[in-house]
Amino acid sequence: NLFPMAQLDFHDFYASVAACPQCITQFNHPGDEGEKQTFHQFEFESSIFFQMALFEFNGAGPVWDLFFTALAAGWWLSPTFNQDNHSADWGTANDHRTGVFMAALDLPALYDAFAQRRTFATSDKNAVIRFMAEDVCWMGSRLAGRTHYTLTVSVNDPDEDDAFETIELYDPLQNLLA
Repeated sequence: NLFPMAQLDFHDFYASVAACPQCITQFNHPGDEGEKQTFHQFEFESSIFFQMALFEFNGAGPVWDLFFTALAAGWWLSPTFNQDNHSADWGTANDHRTGVFMAALDLPALYDAFAQRRTFATSDKNAVIRFMAEDVCWMGSRLAGRTHYTLTVSVNDPDEDDAFETIELYDPLQNLLA
C-alpha cells in the first residue's frame, strides 16, 4: 500500500519514494523492456538520494554496465541479486542471492544494512565477500578527505570446487583500479 501498483513514468516512482521518507528502495530490473527500464539513464534526483540505496542485478540488459551508469549519474548504490521468483520453487530456482551484513537478525538491522549499503550480489548461494576500508568502514561507506585507504577484501565459499580467481576493484566510472 506504500506505492501505486502501476506507475507510468519513473518520475512517478521517484515521487512515491520522496513521499515515503522511511522507505529504502532499489532500481529493479535494469535494462528490461529494451532500454526502457533505465530510469532515463538513471536520472539523478537528490531528494531521494539516501532512500534509493540498492541496484538489482536481475535485468535483461547489460546490467553490469548499467550499474556503473547509475553510479556515474551520482547515485550511491549497493548491489542486490535474487530470483525474482513468484513460484512454488522460491529459494531453490537458482543460486542468485543478496548477501547482507547486519548487526542482528531483525528488521531494524536489515533496514540499517540496506540504508548503509552493506550488501553484495552473488550468483553462488553460499559465496561471501566482505569489503572493509581501514578495518572499520564497511562496504557501502562513503569515504572522503584522504588519498590513501587500506582496503581489506575477505572472500569465502565452502564448496571445494568453487574458488575465487580474481577480485577486481572499480571506481564509479567503471575504471579498473586494482
